[in-house]
Order: sequence, then structure tokens, then C-alpha cells
Amino acid sequence: MPAPPLHSSQPAYYTIGYYLAECGHLPDYHPQAPGRLLTASHCFCRLHPDLIACYWNGWETKKEPYQQKTGLSDEALASLSQHLSTMEIDSDSRFERRADAQHIRQTYFTQRNDIHLISISLTAPYRDKLSPHGPANHITKTLCTQKLDGGRHLGNDILGWDIGSFHTYLCNGLEQDIAAIHPLRLNTWGLIDNPYEEVETYAELIQNQGEPVIWLPVAVHLHDAGYPAET
Repeated sequence: MPAPPLHSSQPAYYTIGYYLAECGHLPDYHPQAPGRLLTASHCFCRLHPDLIACYWNGWETKKEPYQQKTGLSDEALASLSQHLSTMEIDSDSRFERRADAQHIRQTYFTQRNDIHLISISLTAPYRDKLSPHGPANHITKTLCTQKLDGGRHLGNDILGWDIGSFHTYLCNGLEQDIAAIHPLRLNTWGLIDNPYEEVETYAELIQNQGEPVIWLPVAVHLHDAGYPAET
């Protein structure tokens, strides 16, 4: 069943990109551990495909362990590498086009119900911070050029772009700083259940704390067409 359109009262989101994210777990120190977590930060979730193992040259020793974890044959790995050469995908395994991510998922990870196609999006003021000359962008590729197109809203997150990938506020236990002032609610995906407007406040609260990044409130949407939404 197609996702319902976004309600007009909801924020206008701009998509940063799409990830094939494997469900991880909340950190041990979190009060809801070992609950599951679905985030675009590789600090807690494995993001597919692993470009080091299946695309970049000079990392042959990484291929076999990745194949053992994913069940990819030699032929499938070679085919995956060939497909990636025709796609726009960044160093953190972020797809620019949803159709590319869907194709990779359906072709190579169809048996993995713990790998989900998600997008991360934010509103215009935060999009501008991630523009090529924005203060939160440490790379030269253009981000946030497309409005959110469908998907099921799973919850919100707070991410910060470091060199080559995103950190999450959970990396440094910053949820404790937020919870000391505001009631922070997590859902069954390990995502923030509070409204996006509240998450904006939380992101400002933890600026200059933890990782050396600009913390950004993001909305996480699921795009698992034809796949179960729960594992």
C-alpha cells in the first residue's frame, strides 16, 4: 500500500540521501538498551553496501569477511561492484537516487529483512547548513537537492556530518543532556518520537558538545516497498 501523503501541517523536508541500513542496537549505557536502533550513523548501524569491501581497490582482505556477513557469492560481489560504478553513491554508502538504492536492495539483499531502505531529511534552514558552502558541510558534493518524496515516517534523529560520515547524538551519550531538561521519548526503532520542532530544540541544546560537528535534526523515513516493515 502506498504511503499516505504528508499532512500540510508537517514541515517541508529536503532529503539528504538514501541508505540501506542494517538494524543495530542502542549503546549499552542507554537505559533502553539493548533495544534496536535504525540510524544513518555507521557508529551503530552497518550501512550497505560496504564500499571498502566491494568497490574500492586495494582492500581485497575486506571482501571475504563482508561476503561471510552478507552471504554474497564471488559472482554477486563482482556484479554489485559493477552496478555501483554506474550509480551516484557517496563515501558513507549514501545513495543520491532512491531508485538506485531500491535496485541494490532488491537484487543483492532481498533475503535480509534486517536491512532497511531509509532516507534522512531536514528542513530548509538546516539544508542550507549542509549546502556546499554551509558550515556543517566538510565535503564538496552537493546535498539536499530534492524534496522528500513519500515514505513512512519512522521517527527523528540528531546527526552531525564529520569527514565522510554522520555521527549520531548517541555517540557521546548526549541523550542524557537532553533528557535532563526535556522529556526525550524513543520509539521501537530507537528513534526520537518527539515532534520535529522539539528535536530542533534538542539539537541546539547539544551544540558544541560531543563530536566536533554541527548537530542537525533529521526525519527518518522508511521506503521498504514490498518488504516487511518490522523484523
